[in-house]
Amino acid sequence: MKIKSLLWILLPLFLLSSCFSHHYNIGEGVRVEKTREITKKNHFLALGIIPVKRCKIEEMVGDTINYHVYTRATPTDMIVSTLTIGIYTPTTTTVTIPDERFGKNTNRRVRRKD
Repeated sequence: MKIKSLLWILLPLFLLSSCFSHHYNIGEGVRVEKTREITKKNHFLALGIIPVKRCKIEEMVGDTINYHVYTRATPTDMIVSTLTIGIYTPTTTTVTIPDERFGKNTNRRVRRKD
């Protein structure tokens, strides 16, 4: 009887894992109005413990030195994780960088000579 009640407590914990999000700025973050977002998926196994494929942020941002990174479990990611009982757990990473139409590295600080 104790095992059955323990299963009823643990099963929802595994199936309904909470959503999460991480926001962080690299450098000073994005300081221009015109930005572009690049979104890619991360793939994990065993409730996110074993990484299978992670997006490479360095490739997403190129030579930009100031950018914003937002990693989260979207509702679609949570549904997939629930349907696979946590065996496969995807997450989504979005990187915000300056729009390249205005020149490369438009968010770099320019030093003026006085």
